[in-house]
Amino acid sequence: MAALFARFAQALSIVSRSDLITISELHSNSGVKSAIRHFSDSYFVTIKWMLPLAIVKNLLWIAKSVLFTNSGAQLCELAKDCIPIGKHIYDSMLRRGGLATIGKLDLKQKFFLFIEISYYLATISLVKEYRPQIVILPDNTYRQGPLFEYLQKVWQGDLYVGIDMNSLTVHRYKCPVQIPRHCRTPSLNLIERMEANPNLVMGAKSYFTTRKQGKHAQHDAIRAYSPSKQVINRNSLRTKYGFVDDKKIVLVMAHIFSDAPHCLPDTLYQDYQEWLIKTCMALQSNPCVNFIVKEHPSSALYGEEGMIEKILSEHSFEGRLLDRNVNTASLFEVVDYIVTCGGTAAMEFAAEGVPVVVASKPYYWELGFCYVANDRIQYENILQHLEEVSPLDSKARLRALLALYAINCLYGLDRNRAGCGTQDIFKGSEFSEEKFLKELAVSGPGSPQFSYLVDSLKMFYISEETNLIGSVI
Repeated sequence: MAALFARFAQALSIVSRSDLITISELHSNSGVKSAIRHFSDSYFVTIKWMLPLAIVKNLLWIAKSVLFTNSGAQLCELAKDCIPIGKHIYDSMLRRGGLATIGKLDLKQKFFLFIEISYYLATISLVKEYRPQIVILPDNTYRQGPLFEYLQKVWQGDLYVGIDMNSLTVHRYKCPVQIPRHCRTPSLNLIERMEANPNLVMGAKSYFTTRKQGKHAQHDAIRAYSPSKQVINRNSLRTKYGFVDDKKIVLVMAHIFSDAPHCLPDTLYQDYQEWLIKTCMALQSNPCVNFIVKEHPSSALYGEEGMIEKILSEHSFEGRLLDRNVNTASLFEVVDYIVTCGGTAAMEFAAEGVPVVVASKPYYWELGFCYVANDRIQYENILQHLEEVSPLDSKARLRALLALYAINCLYGLDRNRAGCGTQDIFKGSEFSEEKFLKELAVSGPGSPQFSYLVDSLKMFYISEETNLIGSVI
């Protein structure tokens, strides 16, 4: 990731005619530093040497924050000068510990909070010192999350976020940002252009067919649509779960519990565990529906085997868990509604005509094919009257399909053509770091691959697009 990030940054610095400064990660080892220096011509700043000064300058606030932040709920509300930083530190704690939720903070977590606050303060001090016109962040959550929030609200310039190693895409924000949006959000202009292009509509349909066959090289899609998984129908589902009446069936699509619940704007709950339990409780109080819960297809890749069973059993919902061996494609004709906090499944099921309710504002929420609540009360009220939700019309279904296609196929560049490797890079795939670095090494400045990368970024730099797209639409 460091090598790819360095190559991208070097190309963008050429396009924008800017000097390049690289700020290290907190624990950048010699391999990371070597990769950055080998693949880009950049001045390198070691962030850990900046921490002591940041701590001294903010000692009272840091001490107060660490001392009086005693629970996960309090951590999610932690802010500095109206910049929300605690929610991203919360997500980092979940990921580091492989946790589903955080109750009372222990001493180890408090020390981690101290380090993360210090890191954040050190990074914004460097932004103030260097006053860049462009900032590139590999991600907008976890350790980069607080800095992302600061840049969105306070800083002025172009912010490039969310570099994807597979598709070679990135999102651009013009800061300060007035309306926060997820970094994969397609512009309405892009979707409208796609709607008017029969070839793209046909391409989207063809891609969805391929995806449902389990042939899209992405770890979630491969596992959700594996041909080896069981096909289920409505009658067999009713029999298996004891649904003796003809009520509507609701499918709750669970998330990876430790996978950044606050990456989505306006997430209504503390984390995915709280969302799941509150969702089940609201649906249970609706006498007009039956509901089941589907485990995330990649839970094993995140070390979360058995976690959802434990969570559901603690709240007497263990009988609601769908067999993990069921093929997702067979559920399109089985369920009447789905509920997700903000996952990809919303686009898939909506494209098949299944109404969707979300508990955040994900990258597709403004496209008109899902029901979005402004607060918990409204969200739970929708679930308690879900049978009143209207079916999706053809326009909504098409926009869901086009959003799915844009994000998975149109975003990004040809990685091989850009000299960034011939291997698929996703969880669970075979990957040779040695081969990747060799391929990257022969595609530097002066090569056709690097020229392609620079030319593509130049077109993006002068365009109005918010996401890097490999072809003109």
